[in-house]
Amino acid sequence: MGSGGAPAGLCRDVRCRGGRRPMGRQSRILAAMAIVILGVTACGTSNQASGKIGGTVHILGTWTGAEKDSFDAVMKPFTDQTGVKISFEATRDLDAILQTKIAAGNPPDVTGAPGIGTLIKLARAGKLPTLDDKLDVSQLNANYGADWINLGKIDGKLYTLYAWASLKGLIWYDPKAFAAKGYQIPKTWDDLMA
Repeated sequence: MGSGGAPAGLCRDVRCRGGRRPMGRQSRILAAMAIVILGVTACGTSNQASGKIGGTVHILGTWTGAEKDSFDAVMKPFTDQTGVKISFEATRDLDAILQTKIAAGNPPDVTGAPGIGTLIKLARAGKLPTLDDKLDVSQLNANYGADWINLGKIDGKLYTLYAWASLKGLIWYDPKAFAAKGYQIPKTWDDLMA
């Protein structure tokens, strides 16, 4: 890992999102810092005298309250060291706000990934930059599993890097409890809803 938690040498010039494996809350916050570090090269201006990068990174995300406070705490040392200012906009409607900003020509530098359907739509419409030519692929392959890299590809091109994934839409049940009640395991959606 490089400074601030970013994989050393991973990014050359990119507005990135994410990482390589499921993470806990603290790791997600650290990943967010790495995301900003990765995005800085696209947004910063060099300040040779101080050794600081400078500039501002505009982030669109869903964090508020304690999560936003934690994010700010992680970002402060990053800002102190690099001179990069963080402009964070919180929203609970990430998908709609992101699409509005893109349509208006002022997308954020970094954002949490909206649903995969939105990513596909934006990528195919040419509204997202690909990361293929902005990353050091050898470092990416050394630091991320192939399955995680492939999750971020649309039509064979890399558009995003995932920091974590969550399992949604799966219905869990206890087979012993089902058997004790005499329930049959539903095999179709209609059976489940009956």
